[in-house]
Amino acid sequence: MKYVKGDLLNAEVDVIAHGCNCIQTMGAGIARHIAQVYPEVEKADFEFTPKVPSQRLGKIDPVKVRHMEGCTIKYVVNCYTQLKVGEGLQVDYAAIEKAMQALHDFAKEKGFSVAIPKIGAGLGGGDWARIEKCLFRIFKDYDLGIYYLS
Repeated sequence: MKYVKGDLLNAEVDVIAHGCNCIQTMGAGIARHIAQVYPEVEKADFEFTPKVPSQRLGKIDPVKVRHMEGCTIKYVVNCYTQLKVGEGLQVDYAAIEKAMQALHDFAKEKGFSVAIPKIGAGLGGGDWARIEKCLFRIFKDYDLGIYYLS
């Protein structure tokens, strides 16, 4: 894993992934930024099944995105890592583990490079040290870029 200071949406990778809530709101944080740049990702979130929020937890939805000049990103992956939104701890650690394993398998099968934000540790309220250990374990055989702004 490598840490990169910068905007995830400018990553020179094939796939970017981010944590999503299961109630179809991409209204804050990196999710809002992704929805503004790639409206097809927000549309896919609304269309993703299962519709029952608790049944989405831990799943991923790779969304093929349109090519933009000077950009290498081919897919944005919605990773359903928290059931709801609000103050305090919202992220579900088991869901992060399940989603990150699915992301790893998807990227490895396709031979894609991957970047994520500090998934679950921002608005999700999760403990980054705990999440980082999970990522080290899952991506031990695969390069993963971790993007942060500050």
